[in-house]
Parts: sequence; C-alpha cells; structure tokens
Amino acid sequence: MSRAAWKWRRSLPWIACLCAVVGCAMAAYTWLHEADRFMAVYTFYAQPSGYETEKAPLEASRMLARDCRALVHTESFRTAVLSSGVRSDGLTYVDVRGVDGTHMLEVCAVGPDAALVAELANAAGRRLLEEAPVLFGAGAVREIEPAVPPKAACAPNRPAKVLWAVLAAFAAGSLMGLIWGSDRRPVAFDGPEAEELRAPRLGAVADIRREQSRFERRVQKKHETGMLLDGMERLVRENVRALVLRLRGQRDGTIVVTTLRREDGGAGLTALLAGELARQGFRVMAVEMDGRGASLAGLLNAAPQTDLLDYLRGRASLAETAVKTRDGTLCCIDCLHAGESIASMAATPAFAAFLKSARANFDYVLFHAASVENCADAALLGTLAGQTVLAGRDGAYTVEDWNAAADELQSVVRCLSGVVFTQVRPSRFRMYD
Repeated sequence: MSRAAWKWRRSLPWIACLCAVVGCAMAAYTWLHEADRFMAVYTFYAQPSGYETEKAPLEASRMLARDCRALVHTESFRTAVLSSGVRSDGLTYVDVRGVDGTHMLEVCAVGPDAALVAELANAAGRRLLEEAPVLFGAGAVREIEPAVPPKAACAPNRPAKVLWAVLAAFAAGSLMGLIWGSDRRPVAFDGPEAEELRAPRLGAVADIRREQSRFERRVQKKHETGMLLDGMERLVRENVRALVLRLRGQRDGTIVVTTLRREDGGAGLTALLAGELARQGFRVMAVEMDGRGASLAGLLNAAPQTDLLDYLRGRASLAETAVKTRDGTLCCIDCLHAGESIASMAATPAFAAFLKSARANFDYVLFHAASVENCADAALLGTLAGQTVLAGRDGAYTVEDWNAAADELQSVVRCLSGVVFTQVRPSRFRMYD
C-alpha cells in the first residue's frame, strides 16, 4: 500500500499537468462549439387514470409523468409531431417532467432557436394532450399555459462539464501513475534510504535560500557589511558548526565542495563553512572555481577586482587577488572569468605552486567547484585537494543518483569525505521541535 501511495505521489506533477490540459481543452470546446440554448415550456393538467377527484395520490402523477416521458422519446411520437408541419433542426431536445406537489406536467423543448423551441414545445404538448387520455386513461386533461418564445438564453453548464472532465483526467492519470509510475524514492537525510549510500553522511544544513536572498538584497541596496553566516538563524549555525567539526577531523585542510546539480546551493554551503572556520580562529581562504552561479565574493561581502586566472597567468599578485573579508583571517578569491577557463588551469604548475603557497599561509583552503553533472572540474580539483565534499538537496535524488556521483568521485579524487544534505526543511530536525 505504501508503495502504491508513493508512486501516486511521484506522479502528481504530471497528473496535474494532464488535468490542466484536459480542463483547458474542455473549456475551449464548450465555449467555441456549445452555443447558448433557449428553453420553452408547455404546461398542462392531467388527472391520473382511476381517480375521479383532484385528490389523486402524487405517486400516481409521477407514474403518469414517467409514462408520458417514455412516449415522447419514441420514434412514432416524433414522427407524428413532425407530420403536423412543425419544422425541426435536429438540435432541439424535447422532454417531459412533472411539477412536484401538483398534477401538472411540463413539456420542455431546449435548442439553439428561440422560435423553434416554442413551436416544438406547443406541438409536442398538444399532441401529448390528445394521446394521454387514450393511451394512459388520463382524465380532466386541459391546457394550462402554452409555450412562448423565450427572451433570454440559458447558457450550457460549462463549469460542470469542465469539472467532470478534470475529475475524469485526474482519475485516469492516477490509475496510470499507479500502473506505470516510478517507485524510486528520493533519499532524505534522516530516512531509511540513507543507509544505502556508499559514502559517509557528514551532516545536513537547513534551507537557507530565503535568508541568502535577503542577504544579497541587503548588501546590494544598503551596502551592509558582514558575511552570509552573520544573518543565519541558530539552527543553520548549529548545522554548520557540526559539519565543520567533522571536517576538522581530517588532516588535510584543502577542501573541494561540489554538488550534484547547480541549484543545490554549493556556493552558500562553501560560504557558511568558510565563515564558521574563520569564526573559530582559523586562517581561511575561499576560492570560487565556478563562474556560472552565485559567487563566494557576494556571499562573503567582498569585491575583488582580479581572480585566480589573472594570478596564474601573472597578471596580478596574490595580494591583489585574495581579498580579506574578516579581520585578516578570511580571504576570498572570486571567479570573474569563465569557470571552465579557471578549472582548466588546475593541472598547470602555476596552480600547483599556488596551492602549495595557500597551504603554507592558510589553515584551510576551500574551493567551490562546479557540479558533477556533466562537468569534471570537481574531479580534477579533488585529485589535488585533500578532501572532497559532495552536497545535494534533501529529498531530491534517489540512492542510485547519490551512489553514481559518489562512485565517480571516489574513483578519481584523493578522499571523498562524505555527503551533505542541503535545503532541509527546519521541521525535519527533530532535535529542535
């Protein structure tokens, strides 16, 4: 049962798309091809057979109405009505209904022509008025009110038709989702699927997208000083502190932070790690190696004029490239050129000399690399750095996705320290409930 429920939940996005498409199609069809209709009503009185007074049971009147409705729908009755000279367009519908609480019957004609529906309602009602005493033995039959051409049209029930179409599409989509839907479950940092990961779990960080957007707006509009970590709530700071403690257990202080995909928040995670290490008193250098997303310089509130590519090509000194951002303990190197150009220099002797100098002057050197999706920059940097951290959104990837990326990195890098789950809902941390 849980498997079927999960398959249905996984299919909800395209089920919603199917319902939207079917609903729009039905709305367009009813609007373009179902014109407004007119209704005319012919009313007459008919005493049920077997009763001589007007106090006949209402059930007998209901039975008489059902018999008249069945007679109106016969082909012989239609032929008799049309033989009297009444024209028909083939689109007008005639029916009989009883008036609740009375012995009166209504002959209703519905169609696109106002004059025609009144003519058909009168012709069918008077024909029924003649045949009811003979066929059903009805007594005291008399005309109450003839049909007149309606002045206003009655629109077809378009909302109801659209609703029924959407419900039918939802039911069909749900059935297809249960039959052909995928049952591959994404991995949550505290779920049982995380036990199947072939890389150790370093930790999880709460969702920081809202706070990061606010920080970027404040820096851009108000020119405030500070780093991304300064504006984080207590839960995020505790997550980052626990993650830093695990990374400090490794001997090598050069760390590469990469993600499964670009939108997994690798730049924000790197900025938080660098800020926490600097807050603990370590000398830290944060290097941006991916120029296709949010940069470390903006999150660390730095504005360098040169980047690592300028230094490696001899166009700028290291002092001009590395901008101090926090009491001289945290330096940032931004990526102003294309990220591919900087990553291509990682295999050069100049980059090896830069890395040796950075290790000698800083306790920790953090590289924010491009995602492992269709990019080998992280693997190339991982061969030179001492640690590699793989990050990904919580509940967005399956075990197969995590293990495939981890196996690819482990086959190349020096040390894959583990995986980090990002963008976790705060409610998922039970210790803070």
